[in-house]
Amino acid sequence: MLFTIVVFALTLILVMLRPKRVTEWMAAALGGLLMLIGGRVGLDEAAHTLAASWNVFGFFLGLMSISALADAAGFFEWAAFTAARHSGGSARRLFINVFLVGTVVTTFLSNDATALILTPIVFTLVSRLGLSPLPYFYACIFVADTASLTLPVSNPVNILMVDATNQGLADYLSYLLLPSILAISLNLVLFLFIFRNAISVPRCRKAAASKAGGTKCRLFSLCRHQSRYHRHRVYARIPVARASVGRSQRWCAPATCRWTGKSSGQPGLAR
Repeated sequence: MLFTIVVFALTLILVMLRPKRVTEWMAAALGGLLMLIGGRVGLDEAAHTLAASWNVFGFFLGLMSISALADAAGFFEWAAFTAARHSGGSARRLFINVFLVGTVVTTFLSNDATALILTPIVFTLVSRLGLSPLPYFYACIFVADTASLTLPVSNPVNILMVDATNQGLADYLSYLLLPSILAISLNLVLFLFIFRNAISVPRCRKAAASKAGGTKCRLFSLCRHQSRYHRHRVYARIPVARASVGRSQRWCAPATCRWTGKSSGQPGLAR
């Protein structure tokens, strides 16, 4: 028992600390090898376990491949900046959009994709927009949990449960779809209340009269451009929004300027 605990602790420490040139899979493989060498797990038993879990391992491989493909194609970046463009200059609406994007990504691409890929992109986006990243960071992290029960593919653990109980999709949804929707909704409402001050940045502020006179609003420049991705034909052309703003600017967008650029005549918001 002591040997097993030591191997488990060592594996967990290596996974968490990630020392130089030691990746997660190396740490896990080392832990399994030590268990075999120590005689705690027999070779036949290990082979039987692997053969019995081929469905789960195949799911992991397929899921990670799809997530890597989407990341390389720029899907997560496009989704984050699309949420920003459709927020209408409102930090509160941006928070809701980020939460919804996280829900969709978690539901169909697993909670790992939201936590590991979408979160850094959202963090970079809101930081460059001069907003407090904390509410949006929490939105991504928590929605990766609350939305992880929506579908069997939303969380790798769900596959283990479905495989062990021999449940079909209809049975799974009958038990967990409604609770998952309620959990997501409650999480969103609760966070809107908790972070109400952080995401209630004024849409526009009156500046001192400029040389031309009148009221001026400092706007973010969030311009769209076409980016070509030659690696994957599915995403051959994806419009990706790039934020080119400074931290000193305020979040503001008057009614005469929309991020779609229709009223201002620009491809995005003009400064």
